[in-house]
Amino acid sequence: MQEAIDYVVEEKLKGREYDEIRPELLAEGFSEKEADLIIKAGDDLFLTVLIEGRQEKSGFSWDYRISGYGLIILGLGFSLLTYVGIIDMGDYYVIWYGPVLIGISTLLYKGKRKLREQRNSFNTPYNKWRQ
Repeated sequence: MQEAIDYVVEEKLKGREYDEIRPELLAEGFSEKEADLIIKAGDDLFLTVLIEGRQEKSGFSWDYRISGYGLIILGLGFSLLTYVGIIDMGDYYVIWYGPVLIGISTLLYKGKRKLREQRNSFNTPYNKWRQ
């Protein structure tokens, strides 16, 4: 049954319609009910593939990385400039740890969010058709 579901997804990715795929499943010896279940499972998996592909193509993950690394560089750069004396503070220098910690937490949040999304991706409606 898994091969049939994979076949449905492959054919759908090629641009074929479910009305064209269904007779082929019936010709393979599946009953009407089994063909319906296979097409439903294939549709769920097909939509999951489309959604995951769209998320990978979006620049959403870069937003977190750029802002996280940017804040770290900003904090370390300002601290270094005051320590070296390019920004004159007299006998004092400023350690700008706030942006560094926020940048690190932004990167960690993105990593934790990505792990949560991967863990939740295994709980799709497609699982009920796996055997």
